[in-house]
Amino acid sequence: MNKKKINIAFILPSLDRGGVSSAALNLINELDAAKYNKFIVLYDGKIIEYKTDIEIIDMKTPKADSVPAIFITQFKRYYRLKRIKSDKKIDISISFKDNPNITSLFAKRNDKIIMTVHTTPSRDYKGLKGKIYKYLIGRYFNRADKIIAVSDGIKNDLEKNYQVQKNKIQTIYNFIDIKHIAGLSEEHIENNLEHIFNTGRKVITVGRLSDAKGHWHLIRAFKQVSTEMPDAKLIIVGDGELRPFLTNLIDELSLKNSVHLIGNRDNPYKYMKNSDLFVLSSVYEGFGIVLIEAMACGIPVISTNCLSGPEEILKNTEKSYGILIPVCDGKKHSSGEPLTIEEKTIAENITRILKNKLVADEFKVLSLKRAFDFSSDKIIPQWESLIDELYKGNNL
Repeated sequence: MNKKKINIAFILPSLDRGGVSSAALNLINELDAAKYNKFIVLYDGKIIEYKTDIEIIDMKTPKADSVPAIFITQFKRYYRLKRIKSDKKIDISISFKDNPNITSLFAKRNDKIIMTVHTTPSRDYKGLKGKIYKYLIGRYFNRADKIIAVSDGIKNDLEKNYQVQKNKIQTIYNFIDIKHIAGLSEEHIENNLEHIFNTGRKVITVGRLSDAKGHWHLIRAFKQVSTEMPDAKLIIVGDGELRPFLTNLIDELSLKNSVHLIGNRDNPYKYMKNSDLFVLSSVYEGFGIVLIEAMACGIPVISTNCLSGPEEILKNTEKSYGILIPVCDGKKHSSGEPLTIEEKTIAENITRILKNKLVADEFKVLSLKRAFDFSSDKIIPQWESLIDELYKGNNL
């Protein structure tokens, strides 16, 4: 007799083009369809920027603006999610981001609750919001069946600063599909972008144009790089609210021919593959999976040592797999201000890698080697073991 499939609900605000949505979809796609019935439950089904064949259930409760609307919307989320869990006979609920974590817990039926945490709370939440979040974590997170932190840094933060029980938390890293990335990295670059990649030495970064990513620090540092290496180019893949600010900064620094904002792209890996170096200039990260994606494309990586994932990716007890540099101050310095010490460090390390083929080649090898530690083959069994254990415990 065939075993009953386990019904899993994956609960997210939306499937926007963000890191959490990408990580969630990777997990959803990789879990064994022969063992699990998978349902994606979204607050706002109008925001779907990734393709998927998995069934999507739209709760039709998008983000509200006014205070009364927020309370009404939240009540609808509890009620509708509870009904979905009942109708679909959900066995395991896996939620992503803060609000879905709490909503899923309050909407609990006969399901086991797995919360996932992708940011470092003590760093990200200050003032009134920080007090509210501390109250919610302290009061409710220990009621979950399991809390998954995507880095040890996040796990330690929850234990130390929010008194979440050690036995409740487990670190499971985000992962990548190395074969899929390798295939996509071989695709042809569009004709209108060939002129960027056909000549000179190329530095690339990928990420939303937001405060977290610190792109302005990288652009300012690249002014020094371009002075020493006029053929060097910086390619920034991504879009966001800081695009006008970054565009203006590029103009003021006279870097229009050296720094290229190419917007969001469905396949960033072909650009990574055709670049000489990846740089992550983030002020903060939950994990930094883009570092691993770049490493899987076989290029050296430089990253700020921001909370909470890059150090765990690039260092272990034996060796360093990339270059860690100090975090920048996060201040939006004008084009006329001198480089900060941290920005100079970015520039110096970029120049060193671009000029020294021996060092670059060594880091290419290390990049590929480290990327395999975060492959789906190594991470998915951890998820399936957890899910199966919780399901078994619910059905003894």
